[in-house]
Amino acid sequence: MARLVDPNKIEDIKVALMELVGDFGINAVSIKMLAEKASVSTGYLYRHYSGKDEMVMEIGNEWLDEFNTKVALATEKGDTIESFVVELTKWMLTMAKGDYVSAKFMVRLFVETLFDHEDRKYFCNKREKELAMIRFFERSNNEILHPDLDFEECFHIMVLIMMNFLLTKFDNNKKIDIEKETEIISNICLNAIRK
Repeated sequence: MARLVDPNKIEDIKVALMELVGDFGINAVSIKMLAEKASVSTGYLYRHYSGKDEMVMEIGNEWLDEFNTKVALATEKGDTIESFVVELTKWMLTMAKGDYVSAKFMVRLFVETLFDHEDRKYFCNKREKELAMIRFFERSNNEILHPDLDFEECFHIMVLIMMNFLLTKFDNNKKIDIEKETEIISNICLNAIRK
């Protein structure tokens, strides 16, 4: 007889994984830690997932799809790099304010895997965000950008600044003025990629 899947336990596992990765980073989380945090046995985890990597990729890809959609919308909506950065920053802050645990997980995932080609497996070769940004920069080539940076590096710098802000400054209980913080972060991002 096939065992029934308890959707509440699966959700508990996902939340526990997001909390642990958000707090300690991907490599520090073990299956044992995850099982304890989710109040399930390690056997239960392995019945549903082949391991931590599969869980991280499943959750990460759900978020990455939404992120890529937002990047594409921001590149279509904005006609300047400034408007693109403002739109993306505002979305990230709003998302973090609404779901801090998920936001912290995604920030940690992105920051830890951005420059580590070994860990890029978590993003399953999805590079739509970079491609969308490259197309946007090509349309906006009249703006003065730092000559030593290519389009992908500009995108990574901006997103890394946004995400590090969320990771270090944003607190689950802190009241945040999204408009004010959007302006501050956007200016930092733009200054980082200009001459």
